Amino acid sequence: MDQATIDALKTSIEGLGKTHNEFKSTMATRDAEIAKHGKALGETEAKLSRLNDAMTGFDEVKTRIENMEIAIKRGTFTTDTKAVDAEKNAKLSKAFRGYFSHGAESKGLEYATLAAPEVKDMSVGSGPDGGYTVFPDLNGRMVRRIFESSPIRALANVTTISTDAIEGTTDLDDAGIEWPAETTAPTDAKTPKVGKWRVAIHEMATRPKITQKLLEDSAWDVESWLTTKVADRFARGEATAFVNGDGAGKPKGFMTYPAGTQWGQIEQVNSGDATKLTSDGLMTLYYSLKEQHRARATWGMARLTVAAVRLLKDSTGQFLWQPGLQMGQPSMLLGNPVREFADMPAVAANALAVVLADFAEGYQIADRLGMTVLRDPYSTKPMVEVYCRRRVGGDVVNFEAFKIGRVAA
Repeated sequence: MDQATIDALKTSIEGLGKTHNEFKSTMATRDAEIAKHGKALGETEAKLSRLNDAMTGFDEVKTRIENMEIAIKRGTFTTDTKAVDAEKNAKLSKAFRGYFSHGAESKGLEYATLAAPEVKDMSVGSGPDGGYTVFPDLNGRMVRRIFESSPIRALANVTTISTDAIEGTTDLDDAGIEWPAETTAPTDAKTPKVGKWRVAIHEMATRPKITQKLLEDSAWDVESWLTTKVADRFARGEATAFVNGDGAGKPKGFMTYPAGTQWGQIEQVNSGDATKLTSDGLMTLYYSLKEQHRARATWGMARLTVAAVRLLKDSTGQFLWQPGLQMGQPSMLLGNPVREFADMPAVAANALAVVLADFAEGYQIADRLGMTVLRDPYSTKPMVEVYCRRRVGGDVVNFEAFKIGRVAA
């Protein structure tokens, strides 16, 4: 509906209103006559009532036209007058302007009159609605996963060499003695012999890759972080080999030797029970080691095995376990320190769950070369290869210095 049509309707309504006013004036003047003519009064009053009803409808149309005119001036008018009238559009326009200027709590605003679908809040969850202005704080710490290992390097004998193997001698034999008579010369009944041990050097290596763009644009030193991770992995890898390595291209671990009491074998002592460790079994294991080795020996077992051992008591009801009394000092078991070996198996039937050893005498570690890092940006462009390698060896050199506890009856 255009402005011209509205103006025409307005003019017509005003004319009807003028006619109505004149009619009312005329009717007032003629009231006296109508009173005198009571016969025609009922009919006249009925006509007047109908006319008043019609004029009431015209008043509503006039009000609606005025509201539409206001809406057109504000730009909120819609031609679908059945869905949204001019008065509601005016209120919505006023409420939106007030809300965005002063907020919903401002006095006199009509924000509360808006229906839920008409309220368009700004929120973090939507980028265009304000989320682009909210940034996360990047100063949080890096959460690191802990990887357990076996501390054998801290206990064994460690030597740095300049070739691909280290060799030494073994004094395995004993001299013979006699008790000759006063006039009898002793004979050379037995002359001791010596042997030889050898620890070969093996190589560990890896070559992780990083894109050149990541190295250039990362907010922190990715290459330094990566080499640190590799160094830690090398340390744990060699510790695993010192315990369980088969000697094929890697160090040979003390757990891989056959059971026995001959040279080249490691004695295994049963726990006395088919499924668990016992205090009697640990006591037997303890005294199976010779006194000189026992004085320098350390217990090694997995973390959960330590938990089981802490519950054991001797025949008098005293706990075998003695907690460390000073900061940094290990706990004691039967007078010897206990260290957690992550590479030892848990307690189970036939598991080799405990080791008692004079590691410094019994196990030899040979370092040929610490970790070296070669940065190669050419071979696999646009990737940068970080080639890391380490050369190390390890083996048992004194088999009498080791005793292993087996979970068996």
